[in-house]
Amino acid sequence: DSLRLYEMFMGPLDERKPWAEKGVKGVYNFLNRTHRFFADLNNITEGDEDPETAKLLHQTIKKVEADIENLKFNTAISALMVFNNAALKKGKVTRQTAETFAKILSPFAPHLGEELWSILGHENSLAYLPWPEVDEKLLTEESFEYPVSFNGKMRFRIELPLNMPQPEIEEAVLADPKAQKWIEGKTIRKFILVPQKIINVVVG
Repeated sequence: DSLRLYEMFMGPLDERKPWAEKGVKGVYNFLNRTHRFFADLNNITEGDEDPETAKLLHQTIKKVEADIENLKFNTAISALMVFNNAALKKGKVTRQTAETFAKILSPFAPHLGEELWSILGHENSLAYLPWPEVDEKLLTEESFEYPVSFNGKMRFRIELPLNMPQPEIEEAVLADPKAQKWIEGKTIRKFILVPQKIINVVVG
């Protein structure tokens, strides 16, 4: 699995790539971390997954599926690593999440995928199971974290609902305690909002 994974992780298939033993060790360590976490049933819970982890899982499914279709195996593996790190940081995932992760890991590390599938209580192979379906509802963003700049210099970030009207956005930004040091004693010349991109406050 380590050799297979490294060869796909080296870079795009249509580019020449140098061989590096450190790279093999890197993916070997990733597989070891994955095995230690998902093979430990103390880390596996029943019930519903928390929204943040569920969202990241379905983002990963969608990313890996698209990258496989476009032969971008290296970026698909990167997405798997990102999810694995998030799971390790969280400490526990649900059984359904663990099973889904085993399925999307399996094309890249089939031996580990099958082992995790067996540890999770299945006798049949996962090789012939359908690919997990993406729940698009989980991918819908309800808010956006805006970088807030004053006179073109980014000073802080603020998360706001996507459907918030501009007057309310302006009110929320200017009322934020982090904004006070940049507007105190100054005149607000202009409030620039680029939806889902940036906020810039011109003061003078």
